[in-house]
Amino acid sequence: MAWAQTHPDDPRSPIALFRAVRASKRGCGQATREAREAFRYLHKHYGKTSWAKRTPYVY
Repeated sequence: MAWAQTHPDDPRSPIALFRAVRASKRGCGQATREAREAFRYLHKHYGKTSWAKRTPYVY
């Protein structure tokens, strides 16, 4: 989150947020606070990207 917030114009930011959300699906803790925050930030700031479209919900 901190990296994506400090680098909003970096094209890798939505990818990193997508991966953070998806990691909660495959990790031990699902729908963690971090995953929810990454999901919200991804959809708020990069809602029209393909990465946001690939994450319709938090796992």
